[in-house]
Amino acid sequence: MNKLEIHKSISQVKSLLNEHRIKEAFFLMNELNGKAEQWKISDELRRLEETYRYMIHYMVEGIDDPYKDKLYSDMISRMSVITDEIERNLLCQFANNTLYLNHLHRHIQRPYDIKNLILSYSATNEKVELSSEVGMVDNNILKEKERLLSDIFIAIWLIQHLSDKDYQTISDSLNSDSSTYELKCQIISAILLGTLQYYDSKKIELLLNIYHSTNDKKIGIRALVCAILTMHHYREQASKDPLLRNILESLTDKHDFLSDVKSIIFDFIRTRDTDRISKKMKDEVIPEIMKLQPEIMKRFKNSDSDTELELDINNMEENPEWAELLDKSGLGNKLKELSELQMEGGDVFMIAFSNLKNFPFFYKVSNWFLPFSTSHSELAALREINNENLMNLICGDSIMCDSDKYSFAISVAQMPHSQRTMMMQQMDAQFEQIKQHHQNSLEHNLTSDYKTEASKYIKDLYRFFKLFNRRSEFIDPFKSPINFIYLPVIGEGLANEENLRLIGEFYFNRGYYNDARALFAIIEANGNCDDLILQKIGFCHQSEKAYDKALDYYKKAEILNPDNSWLIKKIALCHKNLMQYDQAATYYEKALEKNASNLNLVMNLGHCLLQAGHIDEALKCYYKVEYLDEKSNRALRPIAWCEFELGNYEQSRKYYNKVISNNPNAQDYMNFGHLELASKNLSLALSLYANSIKNSSKEEFRKSFLEDSELLVRLGIKAIDLPIIIDKLLYDLDN
Repeated sequence: MNKLEIHKSISQVKSLLNEHRIKEAFFLMNELNGKAEQWKISDELRRLEETYRYMIHYMVEGIDDPYKDKLYSDMISRMSVITDEIERNLLCQFANNTLYLNHLHRHIQRPYDIKNLILSYSATNEKVELSSEVGMVDNNILKEKERLLSDIFIAIWLIQHLSDKDYQTISDSLNSDSSTYELKCQIISAILLGTLQYYDSKKIELLLNIYHSTNDKKIGIRALVCAILTMHHYREQASKDPLLRNILESLTDKHDFLSDVKSIIFDFIRTRDTDRISKKMKDEVIPEIMKLQPEIMKRFKNSDSDTELELDINNMEENPEWAELLDKSGLGNKLKELSELQMEGGDVFMIAFSNLKNFPFFYKVSNWFLPFSTSHSELAALREINNENLMNLICGDSIMCDSDKYSFAISVAQMPHSQRTMMMQQMDAQFEQIKQHHQNSLEHNLTSDYKTEASKYIKDLYRFFKLFNRRSEFIDPFKSPINFIYLPVIGEGLANEENLRLIGEFYFNRGYYNDARALFAIIEANGNCDDLILQKIGFCHQSEKAYDKALDYYKKAEILNPDNSWLIKKIALCHKNLMQYDQAATYYEKALEKNASNLNLVMNLGHCLLQAGHIDEALKCYYKVEYLDEKSNRALRPIAWCEFELGNYEQSRKYYNKVISNNPNAQDYMNFGHLELASKNLSLALSLYANSIKNSSKEEFRKSFLEDSELLVRLGIKAIDLPIIIDKLLYDLDN
């Protein structure tokens, strides 16, 4: 069997279980397990099927079993677990070419003992701490500690379903004051990866209990982040789990729980901005910086020598001498926008550090989730650098997440000495400014240390699932939007009007209109809808080009607020896009009553009148725009066309000459050609049509030309002549 065949067969079993086709599920599971050759599973399947047969027998005999429903539910749950085990065994046997399966294969050959691993790690850590106190850290002991930490991560990651023994061992370690912070972080992240591999409600239960019971809020918030991610990924299974629901219901009564969840939800939403921010950096900011650099260096060359001033990109906008260049390029505005996004918690560092994730350090899965420490063996060279500012920047309460800190630290440690010295000098000169910027960002974003930790941890998770070199082997929980309303119990707990508005606005202001609309719709369904919510639901529909639905909501909002000029313009726009031109014109006229000087409204009114066949009235609008906006040429085309349709050929020709002299397009040449064709100037018409083809293509010209055939026939052109004209043009172009 190959991987595809295994997944297909396992999916079939799960479908049978979901449809409660138990007999067929047993048959297929036994067949698959026969290929895996796991006889313990065969024995368990046989016992389960015997129980099922007895259940059927008792029911037929009319024997009332009060435990039947629970027994039936437990049997299906256990069969689902066994199905996962069969899948793992088959993949390990026939397709062990992923990190997970390679580790699993080694684990099968030599099983990990989690308790002993944790004990060994703790003992080794004590040795490291003792040697550190006397200033003689043995690098070999340090590497042994790191190896054991990695083994613990792998061992927990590989657990398919937590046993009671493993549950207790892990829970004790996470709750123990003697366990190191890095150990707890590794355990929690390993649980997340393992649960994403195979669903296990017991792991989610453990994470929620750790959040509730731990004295370390930073560990608690990490556990909650992972619980929310897994519950959202498995929202269907999680919502049906009575134990999870009970735990969540008890937590919703706790003072800080829903507040912590909201904070995490906002951070998840911000991760969706990351691609947009990175794209802006890559496509707009960095190219502009590269274009500006030669000009700046040229302008500010040191007059006293041949040396040029060093370009300080980070402080460009603060240098008054560069202000003119920045204004002209638009770079200043882009940098300001990015700075504002960063102040709001946006991940502006993703693209900067993405190229620094290729160090061997990041080949190991567990290292992506390590809390930063300069004591790591990879940073031995860094510890030798005697620079207080550098260490404060890296180790301090920075807005950088841990994996970015490792990226930066490793890159500094591996720099040539001369380059490193230059960087240190620049950093020393700018340190106070950098420090203040980081502090401002932290204060603006989140005030609680543990909530800041959640924000940085989510960035670490996002980087792993988006940048790890073997990321395709993992289920990416960030692949689809994380919406809290789908979370069991939590969605219900946050579904009051205040939270719905708050989170909905957060989505809306970031352009995630589908998610915003879903929350605003709940407010509407609850009967608490004002005109602003109706407007925003309408705008969400409009952004998705669902103009009929948008119009419906705008009209509802109009009843509540009939004089809203913004609303009137949106109603007009929707009518226009729905090709309801008379209605659109009516609303554009209403809008002009409130703002008669708005020439954009006059233009739109003209377009709607033209489309509705009111050419004389449309023409008045276009002439008004031309008169009041002498510097603009936007009314030339529609004036030329209206005059043509009205049969005023000389006036139309006057305006088409103006159009042709001012950056014409293919449609301009075609429309002018139509005018000359209707004027019986065939030779001139053919010349204009040839220019239209040159500015588009033969096929585009043919399509547009034939779309105008009805108009041309109405103006006196014989229908039989139209395809002949096209062929004449094609012959001329081929010669």
